[in-house]
Amino acid sequence: MTDDKLENNLNLTIEDNPAFKLLQNANQLDEKEIIFRHYVNKIIGYIIYYSGLIMALRQRDCKKGDLAWRILKYEKILTPEAAQNEILQDNITLLEDFKLHLEFLKEKCQVIPFRQLLLKQINGENIPPNTVVLTFDKGHQSIYTNALPLLKQYNLPATLFIPTIYIGSSNMLWYEKLLTAFQILKNNNIPLDFPFLKDFELIYNTFNSKINFKTDWNSSLITYLRTLDINERYAILHSVLEVVEKITAFPQVKSFMSWKEVELAFQDGFDIGTMGHGYQYFRELSPAELEEELKLSVQALLEHKIEPLPIICPPDQDELFPNTRAQLVKLGVSVYCGGTLYWNNLNSKELGIYYRRTPLRDLVKTKPELAMQLWNLKLLN
Repeated sequence: MTDDKLENNLNLTIEDNPAFKLLQNANQLDEKEIIFRHYVNKIIGYIIYYSGLIMALRQRDCKKGDLAWRILKYEKILTPEAAQNEILQDNITLLEDFKLHLEFLKEKCQVIPFRQLLLKQINGENIPPNTVVLTFDKGHQSIYTNALPLLKQYNLPATLFIPTIYIGSSNMLWYEKLLTAFQILKNNNIPLDFPFLKDFELIYNTFNSKINFKTDWNSSLITYLRTLDINERYAILHSVLEVVEKITAFPQVKSFMSWKEVELAFQDGFDIGTMGHGYQYFRELSPAELEEELKLSVQALLEHKIEPLPIICPPDQDELFPNTRAQLVKLGVSVYCGGTLYWNNLNSKELGIYYRRTPLRDLVKTKPELAMQLWNLKLLN
C-alpha cells in the first residue's frame, strides 16, 4: 500500500482506532481548562484539608456509593537526578513527593496490608472511609533502594507485584527495550524509518490536532503498540533491535531487584504478589499458556521461600475481559488487581473480585492537593 493510500485509509478509520480512543480518553480537556481546574482544586484542597472537612466529605461520598478505600499504585521511586535519565516519565514518583505521600498517609489514613482489606471484605467487616493499601509494580530496583526504607521508617505495610523472570536480571520490559533502542538510534543520527511509525504518527498528530497541547510521544507510542497483535508487536521490536545490533551492543542495565532483595523484603513483612512470569498480557494467552505463565511465576516465588499473596496483578493496561477472568477463576485465581481507576466492577462468583487502583504520579507538592487527588474530593457533587 502506498503512503497516500495508507493515509487515506487511516483517515477514514482513525477515530475508531483503539490507540486513538485511548489517547482521546486520556485527556479531553484543553490546556487552559486544565490550568483553571488545577488552581480551583488547589484552593478547594486547602479549604478541605485545613477545615477538617476530609472525613465528613469521605463519609458523605461513601454513603453515596464510593468505596471506603483506595489502592495506590507506584512503580519507580526516583531522585530528580535519576528521573532525568529515564526514557519513560509517566511511571515515576519523585522521592521527595513519595515522602510527602507517606507523611500524609501516616497522619490522615489507615494504611493496611492488601490481604487485610481482602479479609475484611470477605468477612463483611466495617472498613473505615480513610483506608489505603499501597502497591508497587514490576520490582524495579528503586523500590528496594528508595521506597522500602521509607516504608519501614513510617511503619507502613505494602505489597510488591513482580514479573518473576525479570528479577535479578539485566533485561528490560519490551517497551523499555524499544524506547532505549530508539534513543540509541537517535544518538547515532540514524533516522527512525520504520513503517509502523507512519501509522502511529498519523494517529498521534491527528489526536494532538484536536487539543491545545502535546501529549508525550513515548507514552503515546507505547499505548499504540499495546493495541497491536502480540506477533505484530514483537516483530516490530525485533526489527528495531536488528538495526541497533548493527551499530552497538545493547546496554545491560540492572533495573530490577535481585532475588535476595525480594527475599529480604518478604522477611521484613512486605507481601509479594505475581504479575506473571514473563510480563505477558493475560488477554493474549491461550488457557494453557496462561496456566503455564502463572505456574512458573508461583514456582519461582516458592523456590525462594516466598509465600505469594493470593492476589495477582496483570501487566499494565491488560484489561481483563470476562473470558480471561473466567479462565483465571478456573485456575483457582479469584482475586486480582489492575487498571488505574479506584472502583471495582463486574465482581461475581464466576469472574472473581477485581480491584482497581489509583496511580499517584502527578507532581503534587502539598498535602491538601494530595488529599484532593487521593479521595477525588469535591465540595459540591
